[in-house]
Amino acid sequence: MLTYLKRAAPVGPPSFFVTFLARYILSPIKLKQTRFHIAFGSNLGNRIELLQSAVNALQQEEGIVLERISSVYESPALVMEGSPAQPDYLNAVAFGSTTLLPADLLDVFLAIEARFGRNRAAEGRWQARTLDLDLLNWGTETIETPKLTLPHPRIASRRFVLDPLAEIDPNLKLPSPYNCTVEYLHAHCHDSARTTLSRFVLTIPISG
Repeated sequence: MLTYLKRAAPVGPPSFFVTFLARYILSPIKLKQTRFHIAFGSNLGNRIELLQSAVNALQQEEGIVLERISSVYESPALVMEGSPAQPDYLNAVAFGSTTLLPADLLDVFLAIEARFGRNRAAEGRWQARTLDLDLLNWGTETIETPKLTLPHPRIASRRFVLDPLAEIDPNLKLPSPYNCTVEYLHAHCHDSARTTLSRFVLTIPISG
């Protein structure tokens, strides 16, 4: 995303004015980009189609550019004790850059979830979901607000997040309270849930 700074035109011959106009009046200033990672999940409906639709929707958002996405993994759904079994999840992780602040980025994620059928207000904990988009981190910031905690507080305990995250960015160092790399968390994860590579593939569309 670019903004443009206008400057007063100088007094001088036409050739000088044209040169000044080209160099300065439309001189681009790039807004600050921050690296972020996002986790995708779905266990209702056409799971892979929903995940790909979410990827496409994010890439179309102003201020967001996805750069790399992991393989697609399949894992059992977490369920409350005594609750019926659910379909397995498809999961993936991507990273990209954004000019949006964390709360604004989260709002985009929630809007995309709602667009594809998720109603957070009506669902219970660990309920089956058409789409789950989790912001894992925003640069090297540690954030604690009623709406958002970063880095995500359950990264270390979720193999279905760590497997795809370690695939695409093992050397990512997460800030406090982790203060270690994704590779370290992955090696020391105690989650025994089965996570396997699926036959599905997600692609990042070329942003225009």
